[in-house]
Amino acid sequence: MADWNVFWAHSPNDDGKPQTMEAHLHEVAQMARDFAEPFGAGDFAHWVGWLHDVGKFSDEFQGYMRRCHLDKVAGKKGKTTPGGGDHKEAGTRLASQLTGRQRTEAGVLVLGHHGGMPPLTDAVIIPTHHAKLDEVIACAQKHIPYLGALPAHVTLPPAAGTSKNEQLLKREREMFLRMAFSCLVDADSLDTERHFNATSYAKRETNVSLQHWKHLLDAKQASLQANAQSNVAGKALTVNQVRSEVYGFCAAGSEPQAAFSLTVPTGGGKTLSSLAFALAHAIDTQHPLDRIIYAIPYTSIIDQTASVFRELLGEEAPLLVHHSALPEDPREDDGKGETSWRRLVSQNWDAPLVVTTTVQLFESLFSNTPSRCRKLHNLANSVIILDEAQMLPVSLLEPILDGLKLLIKHYHTTVVFCTATQPAFDILSKHLSGFKNIQPIVPVEAQKRHFEVMKRVTYRIEPESWDWSQVAAAIRKDDIKQCLAIVNTRADAISLLDALDDPEAFHLSTLLCGAHRELVLRQVRQRLKAGYACRLVSTQVIECGVDVDFQRVFRAVGPLDRLVQAAGRCNREGLHESGEVIIFLPAEGKIPPGEYRSMVAETKMLLQDSDLDFHDPDTYTRYFQALYGAIDTDKRGIQKLRQEMDFPEVARQFRMIEQDTRPVLVCYAPKEELFAQIRDAAQSGRMTRELWRKAQPLLVNLYTHDIERAKKAQKVQDAIPNSPDTLYLWTGEYDDITHRGLVGLFDDPADPVYRSDQMVV
Repeated sequence: MADWNVFWAHSPNDDGKPQTMEAHLHEVAQMARDFAEPFGAGDFAHWVGWLHDVGKFSDEFQGYMRRCHLDKVAGKKGKTTPGGGDHKEAGTRLASQLTGRQRTEAGVLVLGHHGGMPPLTDAVIIPTHHAKLDEVIACAQKHIPYLGALPAHVTLPPAAGTSKNEQLLKREREMFLRMAFSCLVDADSLDTERHFNATSYAKRETNVSLQHWKHLLDAKQASLQANAQSNVAGKALTVNQVRSEVYGFCAAGSEPQAAFSLTVPTGGGKTLSSLAFALAHAIDTQHPLDRIIYAIPYTSIIDQTASVFRELLGEEAPLLVHHSALPEDPREDDGKGETSWRRLVSQNWDAPLVVTTTVQLFESLFSNTPSRCRKLHNLANSVIILDEAQMLPVSLLEPILDGLKLLIKHYHTTVVFCTATQPAFDILSKHLSGFKNIQPIVPVEAQKRHFEVMKRVTYRIEPESWDWSQVAAAIRKDDIKQCLAIVNTRADAISLLDALDDPEAFHLSTLLCGAHRELVLRQVRQRLKAGYACRLVSTQVIECGVDVDFQRVFRAVGPLDRLVQAAGRCNREGLHESGEVIIFLPAEGKIPPGEYRSMVAETKMLLQDSDLDFHDPDTYTRYFQALYGAIDTDKRGIQKLRQEMDFPEVARQFRMIEQDTRPVLVCYAPKEELFAQIRDAAQSGRMTRELWRKAQPLLVNLYTHDIERAKKAQKVQDAIPNSPDTLYLWTGEYDDITHRGLVGLFDDPADPVYRSDQMVV
């Protein structure tokens, strides 16, 4: 029988044991201290941990939990009413009383530990409407005398602000509060989980040696090089020599923690080499680190990257793949009745290797909600690799780079900007406060040599614009039968397919669902490998990380870095004397709006330079420097909002996806049975996380304005009626014969394209 003479923090678990207030506050305080200790905030986090739930000393809340327990024993389902009132206000008021300040950083964390961090303003931080607030505080101090002694030992650590620059000082405090908030909400969640579900809590433990992973990677690289040198002759050998040299620079040893650049030509082995650097850096005894976070701009290549890592480290390696393709609901299981390890650690990134999207990383860093902020303290003591770093949105660069600089300065984080077209993040201008020192992992002299050796293509810029019939005629030329054409929008891809009038041509864009795109890529690779004729029309979805090797590539004029990414699909393995990249301006084509249009404008200006050298890394420095002068790098005023400590508004304004997309379920013939299963479950309200996971290959993400237009044409309908979960059902034609995917979806004159983990191109 439960002891009703003690104060409960949580009602009895399945073993019939309640958790007392003293036990919960003590455990949360200690765990929060441990999380915050690496960045000098242990005492502060410990104090906030003791304060966060003192409101539960109220008679109202204690009565509520006992009613919940009685209902559970009686077998009643649903939440007991009335509730227990707000239990956050007492700790917020107590923090202000103990510190003698109306504006208190601790109050922000306590008041926000369930609903989200509020702005740091007097009106929000000092609640007064709770009639018995002082009575609850007195009860808390009576039962836990330690609370009153805490302020004498608590000062904000250096990470809360050390700069002489007033604006930077405010942003340092703002970032500190984010990290301390993360420590609190993760500790609170973990201790609650341990009370109610000790089995799940125990699953979080991992036992892995990064040193062992480094040995596995070195052995893998040695094997790859041995096979390459024994099986390939000629120019391909020089490609593998570059890969070997890049790997050597990365694996040779570590440097002090800082910002690094890894500049490698496309096809130069960037993925394994960047992991080699991260492992070598993390196991360095001078600054041992806990984890590696690999952030990628596209979900389309996350699984591919994770597969490379799993092949190296083993299928059972504690590798977390986390992105926003699935609804976030930690209550769901893995379909086997138990919460999986990967589902658990996706909540706080407590894994040695995390593969995620840049959207997930940065929208979490600037969020104010407990579910997203919970992982932030695990960015401390880590290596963050930003793959394809040039694709970070320019209009958000100022807050992104400032956040990264603060992580490096105060939280023992190392950042690696990894790309073939290195952005000019070290350039200081009135538009962008960049990094003062970014250390190149590959020396500049070696970079230039690598780009020279890796000249596998020649670039040809067409002086006059081409209509689609001219592009189609150039593709159909008989001299080379393996051609790739990349255009800027889905509408342009369909227009070019119509002009090409080749029933054997392939099409790749996000008008196709994931399973369909996989089939197209598989068939394309088979034809390329066998030497058969192969013509592929694609949007930018093929440009990053997709391993295909054509002898000729046509690329509609786009941002300069995308032209180089397109060239990475041409003569990729160096098996031909030279590949050819033809850059053309579509007479009928569309340029996506916003940043993309500005990037194209800067590229057009550079293309007028007769001496333009695509193989010179300095070319991209010029390009990005001009770009950062043309686009506001803090378009939404996020830095000012951060200085004002307006956490909710920062979260609202920091969005890497500018237009909302929604998932649409399509009937792709080879997966017709799965489609029917998911459709029926959705329409009957039986969608589970496992079904959402199974549905991913059959989804096409469409902009909301596309969906509204398709609804009017009766080509789409709600798949989950009367539910907050958004899923639509495509009822129009889906072409899986000539690979056009959604048929009859005509895009707006300027079809938006965004670099995100829900990219629609």
